[in-house]
Amino acid sequence: MGQLLPLMGRASMEHHRKERESRSPVWVKVVVRQPGKADLAAIVTNISDNGCCVRASEELLAGTKVTLLVPRLGALGARVRWVKGRKAGLQFEPKSSRFLYPTVPDRSHVTSPQTDR
Repeated sequence: MGQLLPLMGRASMEHHRKERESRSPVWVKVVVRQPGKADLAAIVTNISDNGCCVRASEELLAGTKVTLLVPRLGALGARVRWVKGRKAGLQFEPKSSRFLYPTVPDRSHVTSPQTDR
């Protein structure tokens, strides 16, 4: 990481640290679907609001769009951002990550019931 500091700059390095800190360790079996290739078994080893790290049964290709098939959640679109052997970092597509953290409906227009006195 020390070699990257001059290339990344101080602000980028700080952003990278914060992003890494927000990841949560998990162990979830998934299937990685790649265009034109056979599905791969994989395990999600950590997850954040914007992406996850997977350990796949075969090496993925950086830059590829993939679909994660997650039990009880369904399909999540993602892009492979980096690869190190069979380990890969995925960035969720913006629309896909919304169902992981559903938005709470805006209730600002709802008033509490008035009681008659």
